[in-house]
Order: sequence, then structure tokens, then C-alpha cells
Amino acid sequence: MFKSIYDEHNREFYDDKDLLLRINEELSRVDELMRKENLAGVIQYLPRLFAWLVTFANRVDINISEALWEKYPGVCPYCLKKRNCMCITQETKYTAQRPELKKIREGRKNVPQSLTEWQQLLANIYGKVNKVQMLIQVWLHVSEEIGEICRAFRRRFDNNLREELADATAWILSTATKLGVDLQQLVLQRYPGCCDVCGKEKCQCEIL
Repeated sequence: MFKSIYDEHNREFYDDKDLLLRINEELSRVDELMRKENLAGVIQYLPRLFAWLVTFANRVDINISEALWEKYPGVCPYCLKKRNCMCITQETKYTAQRPELKKIREGRKNVPQSLTEWQQLLANIYGKVNKVQMLIQVWLHVSEEIGEICRAFRRRFDNNLREELADATAWILSTATKLGVDLQQLVLQRYPGCCDVCGKEKCQCEIL
């Protein structure tokens, strides 16, 4: 959907680095709203941050859903639990080529088919540990992962970029769960198949 609405427009006005700057601009807005404890504002801007993240992923030819499945194939990639992971209390290292993880990933059983299903899957895995964390603690993971996206892009670490995009998306979804909202519903309310500013199916906004 985002590719259909914005790809032509963004290729005219933004290079890859510009898209990363827009992600960081939206991130800083949410940071400010978090600092001020303006949760209504956070909920309002969360879909914008997600939209720019997906727009960047589209630009670098990374499918967010596939990247998520590679990292979170229905289980925690660290302890392999499907529910109630408590890895935060342990020093567990992620190994993408871990045999058990590869087998689960390749099985492709129960791959989420929507953003809502992804949010529920991650809530099943991490809901218990995230429930006891403060909202700002969950949110700071988003800031951390977006910083790592920038580093991976700057250093041309393609595999890392894919993984960091998955992690950033996962923490945005976890933030939505912590806020008690469905990110997919928020996204579709803001972007009902058209640009949220000009209202066109193919964005015709002038660059701001």
C-alpha cells in the first residue's frame, strides 16, 4: 500500500539518506510526546513513523514481513519459546543460523498474514516481560533499533539492515500493544489507501 501511494513521489524528492532522515524526524516527534507523557499524541504519530520505516524498507527492497519471520518465526529467536519469554533476565546470544531456529523458520507454519497478527504473535512471545516494563522502557528499544538501522545502512551491512528493520518493527508493535491499540487499525485509519495529507491515491504533495 505504501509503495503504491508514495514510491513515485519519494523517488522524485528523496534519496535513501533522506528517507532515513524522515524516519529520525518522526522518531524525535514521538520521543518528545513520550517525554511529555502525551499518549494520545504518541498514538497519533506512531502510524507515521511506521509508514516511513516501511517506505525505507521498500526502497532498499526489504520485505518487512519476511524480515520479521526470519527473526521471529513464531518463537523468541533467543530461547525459542512461543509464549512468555523471559530472555531479558538472561545473557542469551542471537545466532541466525542456529539449527533449531532454521528448522522452525523453514517450516513457515502459522506465518502472520496481517500487521494485527504480527502484533499478536509478538504479544504472545513477549507480553509477559513487556507488561512489567514501563512504556518508556519499551519505546526506547525503538530508538535504539532505528539507530542501528542507520549504522547498518552507513556501513553497508545488508544482513544487519534486514535484521534491524525487523527489530524496529517488532518494538513498534510492542509499543502499540503496551498502549492498548492495534497498529494496523491506526495505520488504515490514517492511510485508507491514500496519502494522509493530499488525499490522493498517488501522493502529489509538494516536499516540505
